[in-house]
Amino acid sequence: MKSKRNLVLGIAGGSVLGLLATLVFVIIFTPPPPICKFISEESSVVPKEQVSVVLAPTSNFVDFDSILTRALTPIKQVLSDVGPGEERSDVLGRELTVVLADGDPDMVVRSTIIAVENPSNSDIERSVKSVYDVPEVVASCAAGKLKKPDDQIPTTPQSDLLKGLAIARDQLTSSEAKTIFVLGNGIQTSGAILMQDSDTFPKTAASAKRLARALDQRGEIPDLTDITVNWYGLGQVDGEIQKPLPLASVSALETFWRESIRLAGGTVGEICAQCGSGSPHVNSIAADPVGIVSCPLKVTLYEKDGVEFKADSSSFVSLSKAKTAAAKTVKQSKAQGCSSLTVTGFAAAGKDKAVYLKSKTKIDKTNKSLTAKRAKAFGALLEDAGFSGDIQYVGGGTCGTEWNPDGKAVEDLQRLCRRVEVTN
Repeated sequence: MKSKRNLVLGIAGGSVLGLLATLVFVIIFTPPPPICKFISEESSVVPKEQVSVVLAPTSNFVDFDSILTRALTPIKQVLSDVGPGEERSDVLGRELTVVLADGDPDMVVRSTIIAVENPSNSDIERSVKSVYDVPEVVASCAAGKLKKPDDQIPTTPQSDLLKGLAIARDQLTSSEAKTIFVLGNGIQTSGAILMQDSDTFPKTAASAKRLARALDQRGEIPDLTDITVNWYGLGQVDGEIQKPLPLASVSALETFWRESIRLAGGTVGEICAQCGSGSPHVNSIAADPVGIVSCPLKVTLYEKDGVEFKADSSSFVSLSKAKTAAAKTVKQSKAQGCSSLTVTGFAAAGKDKAVYLKSKTKIDKTNKSLTAKRAKAFGALLEDAGFSGDIQYVGGGTCGTEWNPDGKAVEDLQRLCRRVEVTN
């Protein structure tokens, strides 16, 4: 039989064990501190170097981590590189802000490179790394693996890149180097322009420039004077939510943003169109797809088809035959649903290869100008025949395939060179 002393000790021991178990329980189940809560740091002086990063991790993009991998190196270079005559400590005070360009853009955080008093180079490097790691954390909290119901950056569906650029611009107050990095595919689906509307999405360089000018006249393009804009992932899409864009549409999209930046007074820096890969994260910001119908039109017209020009001229040998060819082409384009066309002219050198090579520069220059005029001449007939969309004209210049293996000009091959191609 246990003594009272042993009984008391047993109870005490049990209490201690119970307390330890309670402590263990508390330690295990105490929620970790929030990762996705950001506090902006205010610098006491306006820094010489300021960087603003605009993030658009949308569901119609690619794996955002792959874009970040490409963009973080140049971001770090701007933040941490020192020029001739500068000390390593001159990077202290440089500033980075992150803007989330969802359907209702906002500035998420401002970070400054800071260090302890009399910092060593390692202190500075740690501070630099903590700053340029911020965009990655913001992207993950908003649209990646760190997004959790109780710890996340709230987001709004769609993407408003113009407003994102305006907010980024407002963070750049330095009178010296100011840089914006945009990480997104350039498809704006909220705000001043709704590119998911197929009638709005720019399909040619001409329509892209018109759209940019119209937005500028309405005051929708922010002032980017003295700011360099770098863009990563422009034109890239996931391939499922957003079906692949035709190359002409990708080119037009880039033209739109280049023209918008130019009209805003900014400078286009690096544009990396193919910077990422993979599928977007399941937490990516929902964005509507662009309803672009690809037009696989390709019509090649030779002299025998009625598109024959007088020598060294953009005048047709038979205008009536050329009009008939244009009417047939317009009918084909409407059947394919084409809203834009590119007309490219080609010409023969008209000489043996050896003779051509001796005067190549002069002949090519002449043919480039001549074929551009011929393309415009046929394009005018397409408009007369009822095509109302955008038409681009290209001078394809010298064909370069009119010679036999011995370099002699062959008339049948020259006829194949003298042509006009109409594509989407």
